[in-house]
Amino acid sequence: MIEFEKKEQNYLLKEYGYWQLQLDTILKTYGTGMNKEEFVLFLSKAKQYQLSVERGEIWGYKDNAGNMVMFTGRDGFLSLAHRDPWFAWLNSSEVCENDKFEMDIANQKIVHQMNWKDRGPIIWAYAIAYKKDCMPVIEWADIKTYNKWSYVRASHTAQMIKKVAEVHALKKQFGITWLYGSEEADSMGMARNNQNWEDFLTENSEEVQQIIKSIKEAQSSSELDKISDDIRKIKKQISKTQQADLTKQRVMRKKYLKDLSDNPIEWEVINTIP
Repeated sequence: MIEFEKKEQNYLLKEYGYWQLQLDTILKTYGTGMNKEEFVLFLSKAKQYQLSVERGEIWGYKDNAGNMVMFTGRDGFLSLAHRDPWFAWLNSSEVCENDKFEMDIANQKIVHQMNWKDRGPIIWAYAIAYKKDCMPVIEWADIKTYNKWSYVRASHTAQMIKKVAEVHALKKQFGITWLYGSEEADSMGMARNNQNWEDFLTENSEEVQQIIKSIKEAQSSSELDKISDDIRKIKKQISKTQQADLTKQRVMRKKYLKDLSDNPIEWEVINTIP
């Protein structure tokens, strides 16, 4: 727990609307390992980008190297882009091995024809972020770099790899700094404990609203500690479910890849699976 001095507490209450007990709960849940200065910076960035800490739209922690990293999901980046009056639109697609695909980034040209009869395995994805009166930004993401076959992403590979490319394109086109995409975490060695916390927030909005209400109405540190414990229990249950799904997915995936033993690209993928 970080103890803020009285003048610091007054500043945080005025600037961010949080008092000491609320700060303790937010720090435990969304700012693991941060010191006082880093935590204030985290709150500052959340306010700057108008992302709700309580709703899990932004979170952060200290990685193994001692660096503070902050995350938001693809929807967070898209929300930031939509606030820019010059935002036009965003296009993206996965690319499969048997698709006809040509990309000329220097001239902003892409030719993509999908082979609907047999597209083959997904190999990468691209995204194009458009801004009025500006050149479009094209970004791409390689499946071997970003697909670590973790949790729910293993069964939603196309959505996952497109989100990575979309995040890169949005960040570059709209100058979004300090934030990483949650889909980037695994490939950068910064996998977070709450891998599927975003999905829980989306699928359980009523429960999330109740948690937010409880935090705001709490009158003592013991009440906030109970809320924090409840959140940890939810995350622990999510993790157990994900681990069971992951084991099942690995068995099925390895069997599938074994059947494709004459496909070198697939065997390169299977060699990366733990």
